[in-house]
Amino acid sequence: MNSYKNKLKLFGSIVFVYVMLFEFILPMNKLLPKPTILFESFLHVWQDYGLLAGIMITAGTVYFAIGLSLLLLWSLRGTIIKLLLEQKVIFELLQLFKTIPVFILIVLTAFWFDGSELAKVIFIFVVTMISLTRVLAKEIFQTKSEYLDIAKNLNPSKLYSDVYWNSSLPGLLNLAERFQRILWLIVLSYEFVSVSFGIGTILRLALLYKDFGAIIVIAIILTMLIWCGTLVIKFIKKKIAFWES
Repeated sequence: MNSYKNKLKLFGSIVFVYVMLFEFILPMNKLLPKPTILFESFLHVWQDYGLLAGIMITAGTVYFAIGLSLLLLWSLRGTIIKLLLEQKVIFELLQLFKTIPVFILIVLTAFWFDGSELAKVIFIFVVTMISLTRVLAKEIFQTKSEYLDIAKNLNPSKLYSDVYWNSSLPGLLNLAERFQRILWLIVLSYEFVSVSFGIGTILRLALLYKDFGAIIVIAIILTMLIWCGTLVIKFIKKKIAFWES
């Protein structure tokens, strides 16, 4: 609770300094716009750029990919975990994916499918699924041996779907919390490159028109969306993986 109070105090202090500095002391500058101009820019972006639709599409793509990936991993957890343990080459291939520049994949996919929304959603889902599966593979190899010994003696049929999965779940959700920030960047980059509709495309238009106020507004909104997403994932983790921090 104290950490949240401290963060709110820090945020309030930053807002106060920003208002005083850029509204009254440095009203004309190229660093940040005046607060009054920022408010006008918000209305402008909301009405003229279709901000609400952009938020729904981009945020929907991010959290649909995370949610569907976690759901599939949970539904097929026994089969996937058994396969990862028995076929070590799959783990090595998943690790290899980490070395591939995602931006190159974005450019190629955008080129091949010419801004298709469906292609964007499938691409983001595949990237998310591979990333989460890679972490699941890493986590299952760190499962405590005492958990495995007890499961083998009491109920071997639950070894993969319960013991390995429950041991890996906290780490998996920790990654989902961190990865959603990276995924926002991936989705925005895809939209920026492919000009498929979303916040990335809105940001591209703002840069094209040199709309400084719109860029700042979009940056603030993105920060708030990512912050809200982090809080939601932390809440879910406390509910379904409360046995380990």
